[in-house]
Amino acid sequence: MKSDSPAPGPRAAAILLAVTVGVGFVVWLLAERGVRLGPAWAVTAHGLIAVVLAWRWRLPWWWRLIVALFAPLVVVALVLQPPVWIWPATLLLFVLVFWSVFRTRVPLYLSGPAEWQALAGVLPAGPFALLDIGSGLGGPLFWLARRRPDGAYTGIEIAPLPWLAGWLRARCAPAPRPCMRLGDATRIDLRTYDVVFAFLSPAAMPDLFAKARLQMRPGSVLVSCAFAVPGHEPDQRVSVLGGRELLVWKMG
Repeated sequence: MKSDSPAPGPRAAAILLAVTVGVGFVVWLLAERGVRLGPAWAVTAHGLIAVVLAWRWRLPWWWRLIVALFAPLVVVALVLQPPVWIWPATLLLFVLVFWSVFRTRVPLYLSGPAEWQALAGVLPAGPFALLDIGSGLGGPLFWLARRRPDGAYTGIEIAPLPWLAGWLRARCAPAPRPCMRLGDATRIDLRTYDVVFAFLSPAAMPDLFAKARLQMRPGSVLVSCAFAVPGHEPDQRVSVLGGRELLVWKMG
C-alpha cells in the first residue's frame, strides 16, 4: 500500500547516519583534548539520541527499536567476530521475512486467538468468502476454517518466508484448507470477497479503505485489526481482550 507520507526506512537511515557521524565527531574532538570515552558511553549516547530523533520524526515503534539497537549490535558483532557468511545469511533472512516493508510500511504483525474470536463474531451467518490481507503464517484462517467450515478462506502475503510457512501448513491441514497466495495485495480484486480482514499499519489503511470502497460489493465488510482510517469512522467497533479492537466498515 502506498501513502503520501515519507517512508520511515530512509528517515531511519538518515537518523543513523547523522547520529553516527555526530557521535563519532564528538568522541574524536574530546580525544583530541585528552578526554577519552569508553565504548559504552558512545554506544549509549548513540542509542539515546537516535531514539529521540526517531520519536521526534514519529517513526513507528519498531523503527525506534531498530535505531536504538543499531550501535550495540555493531559493537557486539565487532567483539564476537562471527564468520563472514553470517552477514549475507542474516540479510537474506531479513529480506525473506520482511520483503518490501520499506515500501509498504507494513511490518510482520501476528494476531492471536482473541482477535480471531472477535473476527468470528462479525462473519456473515451463511456461506461467505474471506480474504486475509498480509496473512503471514495464516493463523486466523486456519482457526476460522475449523470453526466455520462454510467459509472460503484466502490469504495473501507478500513476504516469501511467512507465505511459505502458511502454504506448507495449508498443505498439511485437513479440509477445508485456506488458499495461501504469494503476492501484492494492491493487485488483488476484492469484488469476490464478503469479508476482507487486515492487520497492517496506519500507513497502509487509507489506500486499502479506498480500494475496498471502490471494489467491494454492497453488504460486504472491511475489518481492520487495531488500525483506523482517518476521517472514516467505522460502523462497528469490537473490543478484543488485551486492549486491541476490530474496526468494521460496511460497504454500501
